[in-house]
Amino acid sequence: MRNFIQTFDLSRPPLFRIWITDIRENKAVIIVDIHHIIMDGISLQIFVKDFMTLYEGRSLSRLTVQYKDYSWWQNSSERKKHIQKQEKYWLEQFEGEVPAIDLPNDYKRPTLQSFAGSTLSFVLEKEKTRALKELARQKDVTLFTLLLSIFTLLLSKLSGHEDIVVGTPIAGRGQPELERV
Repeated sequence: MRNFIQTFDLSRPPLFRIWITDIRENKAVIIVDIHHIIMDGISLQIFVKDFMTLYEGRSLSRLTVQYKDYSWWQNSSERKKHIQKQEKYWLEQFEGEVPAIDLPNDYKRPTLQSFAGSTLSFVLEKEKTRALKELARQKDVTLFTLLLSIFTLLLSKLSGHEDIVVGTPIAGRGQPELERV
């Protein structure tokens, strides 16, 4: 195991390692170590799903779009113009300083920014979850978008700010045919 845990040298392969070890009869553990430069969180989900499909003896469905097609599209001059237009828009929107949100129970902001904090976990009852999913379906949005809207509305009400800036990571897979790429 000690030899398995190593830093990756980005100038040469491998950027992906797999180790299998038996832990008892008919029971093994597979450990996968992948550098983030070759696989993001969404790609990891795809990898695990495909691996499990193959492990169960089933075949993978055929991809209609390959990564090379996606890469070509991403690097096309038309796409680059679109990205430049979006970049210009957002740089204008956030020209100057983005105002910090002061919430009623906030602590005084420290001189040096810190990301120390805590989490609060909870589980919604099945009926409330079902109702939220139904509302999202009625509004033709994802459950994520609905919950993000509720969250930003809460921040707006608590802070008294009309404009709320919230960042979210995205996978960049806007078309259904790219979901498995």
